[in-house]
Amino acid sequence: SLEVIPNETELITENPAGCEVGDEASLDTAFDREVSAFMKDAYKTYGDQYSDANYSYDTTSSVSDDEGRVRASYDATLTTTEGETIQSSGTVEATFRWSNCDWSLVDYSY
Repeated sequence: SLEVIPNETELITENPAGCEVGDEASLDTAFDREVSAFMKDAYKTYGDQYSDANYSYDTTSSVSDDEGRVRASYDATLTTTEGETIQSSGTVEATFRWSNCDWSLVDYSY
């Protein structure tokens, strides 16, 4: 038998019937998921140089049609393996697109 697989564009842009566009709460959850993935990747890359990574952030989210925007103010502290403490704070802005009943990260800047 022959299986028909939709092309990538269809997979990205089509939402199943009954799938409502996400709200700010679901957008915040998607942002949290991206932050966790970012921190895991950073630990894999720099884990032998740093320890005790602590961070917090406050978000402001908005949804318009199928686009979501998150602006987050963050504070972070790292300790190097030599015992030096590094502090950082700033703002990150992220844009998400609603597709296939979930938010997908499109772009971010900090």
